Amino acid sequence: MAAKMVSRRELLTVYGIPYSFVHLCNLEKEGKFPPRMNVGNCKVAWKQSEVKRWVQQWLRNRARAERVLKHLIPKAKNPLRMRFDPSINADHGSDEVGKQFTATREHIRKIEKDALKRRKSPSRQRKLKSFLDD
Repeated sequence: MAAKMVSRRELLTVYGIPYSFVHLCNLEKEGKFPPRMNVGNCKVAWKQSEVKRWVQQWLRNRARAERVLKHLIPKAKNPLRMRFDPSINADHGSDEVGKQFTATREHIRKIEKDALKRRKSPSRQRKLKSFLDD
């Protein structure tokens, strides 16, 4: 029995993935999204089981990020959300975040490090540190 396939349209509508097709292709190149398969004349699709597994992992990461970020002050929360929240379409570097918040990239990095220091709980520190190590 052949594996069920998911079309590009289904990816973006049925599964509710908030990324553009171009962003998904970039994630695929980085090995962070399942590889697509050619299924006909200029058509691509993905294996449904792989997409479901990726979506479940994405939702877990998003929930984990929210649990970590809800304990931070807004000054730290907003730049960290812009840099590391999986629901935001693009990965923003320190420079881009700094421009958005009229701060230097060094200041953004300092905010990230201060957020780690504020978290006294070792378990919360480990959770947040995993986002900063990327």
